[in-house]
Amino acid sequence: LPEGASAWVPIGGPKSAVSEEAAAALETLQRENAELKTKVEILETRMASLENLTMGKAAEN
Repeated sequence: LPEGASAWVPIGGPKSAVSEEAAAALETLQRENAELKTKVEILETRMASLENLTMGKAAEN
């Protein structure tokens, strides 16, 4: 290294606005994914109930 130069190299640095936006977008998508998963599970349960009704396997009350 030239005299007076430093071998220290910064890694990372201040977070950029782009990475903050990406993190916010990722968080939003993860939340939406969880909500959609719940809705799909509800629909699967309803579909199984309908299949049971059409096959004559409905629970007798």
